Amino acid sequence: MGLGGILEGHLRLRHGGRTLRTLAEAVDEYYYNPDTAALGKSEGAALYGLPKDLGPFTLVYNKTLLDAKIEEHGLDAEEIYATYLNPEDPMTWSEFRTLLRSLVTDENGDGTPDDDVYGISHYEIETAVYSNNANFFTDDASEQRITDPNFIEALQFIADLTLKDHVMVPAALQSEVDGFTRFLNSGCIFSFMGPWDCAQFWGYNIAFESNILPVPYNGENPDAMSTAWVGSMGYCVSAKANSLQTAAAMRLAKYLCMNEDAQRKFYELGQQVPNIVSMATDEYVNDTKGLLEGKDPADRSVWVDTINGTSETDKIGGKVRPRYYTYSSGWYNDFLTYIDEQGLWTGNKTAEQICTAYAPDFQDVLDEMRANLG
Repeated sequence: MGLGGILEGHLRLRHGGRTLRTLAEAVDEYYYNPDTAALGKSEGAALYGLPKDLGPFTLVYNKTLLDAKIEEHGLDAEEIYATYLNPEDPMTWSEFRTLLRSLVTDENGDGTPDDDVYGISHYEIETAVYSNNANFFTDDASEQRITDPNFIEALQFIADLTLKDHVMVPAALQSEVDGFTRFLNSGCIFSFMGPWDCAQFWGYNIAFESNILPVPYNGENPDAMSTAWVGSMGYCVSAKANSLQTAAAMRLAKYLCMNEDAQRKFYELGQQVPNIVSMATDEYVNDTKGLLEGKDPADRSVWVDTINGTSETDKIGGKVRPRYYTYSSGWYNDFLTYIDEQGLWTGNKTAEQICTAYAPDFQDVLDEMRANLG
């Protein structure tokens, strides 16, 4: 049996656009057809790697700080948790903004919270875009989609968290201290984290309780749902001509990818959600082995739900990052640089102005990458 056949019964992957797929295909992401330059399993495609893991990057909150803010502002804790902090029912963008404004005060209106504690450290652009049923380009990365109103709306939503709501760390301060560090130092209530961050949380000995939530989505868009980006890395083995121990290397790759003992050790160390479906959905989520006792986050089901969305009725899902689909990844940093230079985060220009102006250049980049693929 080939590697793909061995793994299909063990692995699942959350991938795709609005139409949600069943997730028995994690390994399929590591197929590539050099003749058609197509990613994914198809006739003529070869397997070039095995997935190390699937890493959803979702919302995290400092529960200790949040509870203190709720008390400070005289809010109803039970209502806050029931309305906004349900791990199975994502917040809308509007609800998230309302929550943050209720927790952060800026009496003089200068954009700085009165106690220098922000609502959120930063906001993941891919997550905002995906959670408004938008994307950077078409499925085959041939045509830009940054002029799509949904895409523009997602970027403006992020900017307005600073410009209008005064609840997100301004761009100038984000460059001084990265968002995750600020979160660990209790400089903000919300940030983003993946399963691999658990090791740092536990080793950092942070003095607060934390938990995770599904990412917010645009509740005014009937086609939108909570969609976090999901990263992955692969185990790859050198071609036989370049390796003296190809068979042994393949056994090691399979062991790291799907062996039960290895997967259990990886999640115990705070490195990943296990690849084995039954282990992820029961043992890992419910800690049936007692390996995660007393360790945050409690709602690990959010990560599994993000990976494991299976039907049109799901509220929570995930999608691989857009750079997966392109010949190179420099275009993404170039786009972010352009946004910064044009002043989206400072209010110098709107998302619509910036995306409209940049679209022709971005299309040229996509055309060039497709030409490089042959």
